[in-house]
Amino acid sequence: MRLDLDRLRKANESKTCIVVAWVCSVAITLASLLPVVRAEGDDTNFAKWIREAASPAYWVWERYLGWSGRVFSESVAAVFIPLNQMWWRVADALMVALLVYSIIRLASEHITVMSVLMGYAGIWLIAPSIMLNSVYWVAGSFAYLWPASLAFFSSTLLMRIYKGESVRHWGWYIPVAFLASLGVEQVGLCLCAFGLLTVISWWIRNKKISVPALVFALVTGVGVVIEMISPGSHLRTISETKNWYPEFTTLPLHSKIARGVIWQFSYTANYMLLIIAVFIIGLLVVTAQRRHFTEEELSSSNDVEGNQWVSFLSRVAMGVAAALLAVLACMDLIQIRAFLMSFDSGLGKASSLVFWTILLVSLVIVVLCCAKSRLLIAFILLAGIAASAVMYFSPTIYASGPRSMFISSLLFITVLQFIREWYPNKFWYWIIGVPAVLNFLHFVCTVWGNFSLSLFG
Repeated sequence: MRLDLDRLRKANESKTCIVVAWVCSVAITLASLLPVVRAEGDDTNFAKWIREAASPAYWVWERYLGWSGRVFSESVAAVFIPLNQMWWRVADALMVALLVYSIIRLASEHITVMSVLMGYAGIWLIAPSIMLNSVYWVAGSFAYLWPASLAFFSSTLLMRIYKGESVRHWGWYIPVAFLASLGVEQVGLCLCAFGLLTVISWWIRNKKISVPALVFALVTGVGVVIEMISPGSHLRTISETKNWYPEFTTLPLHSKIARGVIWQFSYTANYMLLIIAVFIIGLLVVTAQRRHFTEEELSSSNDVEGNQWVSFLSRVAMGVAAALLAVLACMDLIQIRAFLMSFDSGLGKASSLVFWTILLVSLVIVVLCCAKSRLLIAFILLAGIAASAVMYFSPTIYASGPRSMFISSLLFITVLQFIREWYPNKFWYWIIGVPAVLNFLHFVCTVWGNFSLSLFG
């Protein structure tokens, strides 16, 4: 038995096995991309406009002046759309692999076979409609997946700085971060914010300025400014306001925020339910297998009463979150879906807001109590909330659809990977793996059956 365990451990850490795991994940993604064709709309229009333009670079410049400041997204579209579709499929599969690698490197010290498999499975906890619009839609992938992959990869530099590790050759990360900041606005704002937070954190601990973190923050800030001051972005706002949100320009700020909060609750409940459920079940296992504070830890602590209070608060919050998840699981059986998942108006709206506020606050409390680096996790959770809250101030808030939750989903999945790494347990393979496999199979069978961007609307 001991010999078998040693073999499993060696296989888990074997470079050959790790490479095989990566190749398999890329191959699986590529196979799922094979039936994907260019959708009517942006994909086909882009192909036509790029062919008619004087050059791909001129088309990108025209887009910057007339529609979008997302220079990176428009540039990769100009490169890949004229090519055979297979080039995009291969590149898209590699971008998914880069995203998985980056999340693993953020949460883990070492790459192993199981971390690759769990990292890849974590991506498939994302709602099918979000995946379809952000990864499997050609134009959507350029705006969401590709910048996000580069952003998470460049953020590994900030994590190394935060941990006090060597950051030699840090200059390679800066242009990657700059390109990512020229993608969807949510990405650039998160990168700039995390860069500034890393500068502040390093200053507090060392009374010095971290030059790599400062350059990172400045460069990504420049990318955000370039994108925001684009003449095309202004024209697009005017056009989208007329089409989707006519009262946007005259609506008071507090009304935009109030509507945005309701929109965010609704999208979180409908598109992140699986991630939240996996979080709660995983934390139940974590709290069941460990004591927050043993008697020995309490006796050696300078704040015994405070630690006892944190432990008590965590257990209460865990109980509340688990109970509310059980209610969600039975909502159709007891016919209360209208009171838990309706954010339109009336009593259902009020009860849904109260229910989800209690659930999410309880979940955040448990996560922070279990976190071994509470400040880090708190900022990632805040970024996950803020990434979708940016939509409060966009006239496309009701038109962008599920893809607006892509960055938030990735940030919450990153926190989940941190918790999994801090509290290793074989049950994680089931908690993350089973729903991920079921989600993947459902998605792939539907896509292979009849690809359509409206399949999971």
